[in-house]
Amino acid sequence: MWNEAPWRYRLVSRNVTHAQTPEQLGQARARTTRLLVARHGETRDNAVRRWQGWNDSPLTARGVSQAEALGRRLASESDPVAALYSSDLGRAVHTATIAGQPLGLSPATDPSLRERNAGEFSGLSLQQLNDRYAADMARRDTGSLLDWTPPGGESLRQVLERVLASLDRIAAAWRGRSVVVVTHGGVIRVLATHVLARDGERLWDLQAANCGLSAFTWHGEGQLTLERLDEHDYLPQVTDPPAPIAPAE
Repeated sequence: MWNEAPWRYRLVSRNVTHAQTPEQLGQARARTTRLLVARHGETRDNAVRRWQGWNDSPLTARGVSQAEALGRRLASESDPVAALYSSDLGRAVHTATIAGQPLGLSPATDPSLRERNAGEFSGLSLQQLNDRYAADMARRDTGSLLDWTPPGGESLRQVLERVLASLDRIAAAWRGRSVVVVTHGGVIRVLATHVLARDGERLWDLQAANCGLSAFTWHGEGQLTLERLDEHDYLPQVTDPPAPIAPAE
């Protein structure tokens, strides 16, 4: 059985027909893949609220502790984790390597799981973006969030397309099993809005804490349901709030 611990963001999407008998349940489970999707640990750029994109920044000491806590949480799954995948950006690989130790797994990297390419916005704070790119930021706030593109970067729709293709490949290789994917805040939020059929609506309302854990079920090519979003009560307790996701980090 999957870990069914209650969580305030636990969700089940619509339009999935659930089998009724034990035999049917087993057959249905064998056709699906459970995807445990985690954000990387806190980085130096997270701590000072800079938009990283494809730039990299090392984990802070707090980020390392978060990755260790994530590993302990994953090891508690009643359905053992069969494989571990990660974005190829250093912050995700470092997090996945630490979290994979209690599982006896090393991450396989996939560049398709990267954060959004922020282009010219990479390494800048929100204040710097508003000062230097006021017109671009205004277009972001008034148009389609999924289709808006930072100069020299990519849109969230492009991110979604490559991430869904990557998850299809991963999930198809591990039908009937649970797989961990360590990726980025922007990726998790755009996945959640896609599964909830929001088309980018209220994208910024969805949070993904550093080393927070979301659970999706893959039912076939491009078909995902969301079981749980941003579980993070297992993370180290600190007095300051977790590092937020930058404008679309």
